[in-house]
Amino acid sequence: MRIIRPVLLPCLSALALAVLPLSVRAQLVQGQYETEAPVGSWNTFPFLTAPSLGRGETSYAFASDSSCTLANPALAARLPKLTLGLNGSLRRATIFRFGPVNTGVFTSRENLTIDLSALDWGGLSFRFGRWAVAFNAALIETYDRPPIAFDYYEEGRLLYSYKWNQTGLLRTFHLSLARELRPNLTVGLGLGLLSGSTGLTSEESYAYAGYVIRDDRDQDLSGFTMNAGILWEPLAGLRLALAVRAPFIAKAASESALSYTSVSAGAPIVIRGSSRDKSRLPATVGAGVCWSALPRLQWAVDLTFIDWMSYRFQYFGETKTRAFRNSWKLGTGVEYEPEISLWGAALTLPFRAGIVYDSQPMRDPRSGVLGWTVGTGVAWNHLRLDLGASFGSENGSGRKLRTTRTALALGYRL
Repeated sequence: MRIIRPVLLPCLSALALAVLPLSVRAQLVQGQYETEAPVGSWNTFPFLTAPSLGRGETSYAFASDSSCTLANPALAARLPKLTLGLNGSLRRATIFRFGPVNTGVFTSRENLTIDLSALDWGGLSFRFGRWAVAFNAALIETYDRPPIAFDYYEEGRLLYSYKWNQTGLLRTFHLSLARELRPNLTVGLGLGLLSGSTGLTSEESYAYAGYVIRDDRDQDLSGFTMNAGILWEPLAGLRLALAVRAPFIAKAASESALSYTSVSAGAPIVIRGSSRDKSRLPATVGAGVCWSALPRLQWAVDLTFIDWMSYRFQYFGETKTRAFRNSWKLGTGVEYEPEISLWGAALTLPFRAGIVYDSQPMRDPRSGVLGWTVGTGVAWNHLRLDLGASFGSENGSGRKLRTTRTALALGYRL
């Protein structure tokens, strides 16, 4: 952090929150920067690789690679006979309120930035007759925040220091099965196993008094998800899709350790705690349309509805208040795939573009992210290389927050 300073003692902060009018308190709500909030957006379903990302974040009716089955399992029956793929991403997001920052203890004059990179997807699919199966491993959410380090000096002497850090991620291992009921109608079912972890550490060092207070909180995350979908092609070149992910329970095995260490006392005093927490994640319903306007030109539209009003979050035995509203996400994009000849080899060069609006579930302040997307790539023989990017700007918080994601995917099709 470039500019961070203590503004009030914790006790005065608590007193101020108790006496402030409700209209002022609303400005202190953490909103999308609650501890469990994913970086960038609360709405992380469905997961997107480079082709879908560049095409207006559309994936319900468009089968680019096996990751499409994370959105709509029925699409496995519309993929080539065999596909393999990997995807890597770079993400950047600006954040203003989180943890102790701009929530009553520390203030920042400007938005803070977090950068993340990961190999976030690998998948394969196989089609045999009217059946198809797909397996995907994907990093679907990250919970990292910019780390905080503050030192207070007086007359050149360090008197107090504070460090804070939060990390976390959630993966899914997803298996889907699809069946072609008719030449123009397919259905699919997907099952996902969730695995992840979070870690939050804060440390206060009172150098002038000779002691350190440290708080460590760690969680092992697990859960099980189920999604299903249908794909219907009523006319040649027109595909209609409907997909749903059922509500599910996310479990957390939580452990904490609060320690007090004195320079003169030797061994620290440690107070340990544990809990078994359960959170209820919302149902998601998505609909998609894909139309082949020309032989090499396709247009897609996706609409997603998320039942955030049913969301319940438990943290170390305490059910946190999250007065959310239901939210939605709308994306549309085009893909054009001209074919050229280079040194006697036939190459396909896709070009993609789109726009997306992603409403967030907080009631106060109401917030949404408007973004535009671009993508390109090259396909030669059985190999494909795709690049996609999304650039979003948040409105509602008054901070003009930004979120960007760039993805590169390598695929093989037979």
